[in-house]
Amino acid sequence: MLWKDIVPSIVSSGYRAIAPDLPGFGGSDRFLNHPHTWENYINFVTSFLEGLQVGKTHLVLHDWGGLIGLRWSRMNPEKVLSLVVTDTVYCAD
Repeated sequence: MLWKDIVPSIVSSGYRAIAPDLPGFGGSDRFLNHPHTWENYINFVTSFLEGLQVGKTHLVLHDWGGLIGLRWSRMNPEKVLSLVVTDTVYCAD
């Protein structure tokens, strides 16, 4: 896991740190009954955060997670406190 050495530092600073493995990335299975679309990834992130009762959040985005997280952030600006963006690009609709 890319974040295994970073998460403990964030937690020791007093923050809750969550590092989801997006479907089809890392060790996670691909979407089983859904195509790999922006909408399905946005829905995944929304459902994931709601399931963990995450309100406003600081997002750290990297690589493909950056593409997905930036789109999610644009659609949910009221839930984003800050963004840290590394090694990614932004693609407008």
